[in-house]
Amino acid sequence: MKRQTVDFTSREIEAMALLAEGRSAKEIAAAAGRSTETIRSRTERARHKIGAPTVACLLDYAYRKGVLPLPEPEQQGFKTSSAELDALRLAAQGRSTTQIATELLTSRQNVLADLRKLRVRLGAKNLPQMVSRAWALRLLQEDDTTTASAQKERTSDHPASESRVAGQPAPGGSRRLDARHR
Repeated sequence: MKRQTVDFTSREIEAMALLAEGRSAKEIAAAAGRSTETIRSRTERARHKIGAPTVACLLDYAYRKGVLPLPEPEQQGFKTSSAELDALRLAAQGRSTTQIATELLTSRQNVLADLRKLRVRLGAKNLPQMVSRAWALRLLQEDDTTTASAQKERTSDHPASESRVAGQPAPGGSRRLDARHR
């Protein structure tokens, strides 16, 4: 595991761990006996330290850099489409749904639908918890920073795959186009 490159306070790390469980700032504040603003401030400070635009991006960084321990591996065999995985990977990097749609050459509505379906299947309350569950299922990995579509373009000898199974290396994927773009 890579060493942490940014110094986070123990309270910032504690807030990140609770956010990874899907708790809201209000829930964390109530449990810790702190104000919601205090919890939000800790999260904002942590995000600012690495330039993360979203909490999901902060958690993705925390797992990649070893700030948070990787969640215990969950069930094997969880399948997801390359479109869902691409959308999640880009959302975890802090991209907006509009930016994701542009990069994946699809509509914003398709991106929202893919993220919504995956959130329900992962049993997550929000995007930060989706990122945490994806790490637990090993759908996201330390060296896994590009989309399945980009991986396919770089490695043309690998057959295209429409799905990803948890616990297995990331295969190449196919670029999905919205019906209007075909």
